[in-house]
Amino acid sequence: PWALVGLVAVAGLTWWNAQAGVIGEPIDLGALDFWDGVALMFTGLVTASVMLLPGMSGSTVLLVLGLYVPLMGAVKGVLGGNFALLLPCGLFAVGALQGLAFMAKVVERALERFRSQTVFLLVGLMLGSLYAVALGPASLEVPLPAMSPDTFSILGFLGGGVIIGALELLRHFLQNRQGRPV
Repeated sequence: PWALVGLVAVAGLTWWNAQAGVIGEPIDLGALDFWDGVALMFTGLVTASVMLLPGMSGSTVLLVLGLYVPLMGAVKGVLGGNFALLLPCGLFAVGALQGLAFMAKVVERALERFRSQTVFLLVGLMLGSLYAVALGPASLEVPLPAMSPDTFSILGFLGGGVIIGALELLRHFLQNRQGRPV
């Protein structure tokens, strides 16, 4: 049941966002008000928290929330000298640091006390994120069609499998070479 909770949570949020366009009203990063700043910090907290979970992606969360393009645009703007966008980037970063500190403790305690339930919840979140990734292009500023069987790339799929396999072989090689787990 815990895997189902994670799967339904991520898939449901992704579906809802695809229906609504974005969750709530889009945040104008160039003209933040107090509540937009709070929302941006919370987004940073959630995004960084998710990055600590195995198999989860902060970028996927930003895609689900419809904030990937605006935040990447803000970072690009700051790097290009538009320091008016430094505040939203900073608020996101403060939230992200809080999320890292908070979620590390939560996951550690959950694994200590409820290992099986926590692992199954993480599996559900990972399965649900597959739905989010498949719909991800639909939440871009210029929406692309969602992934479908027609757009499936067997070469891309097999290439991903080869990369994961190679990384596992590398880990195994390093473990044997050092005589300890990596």
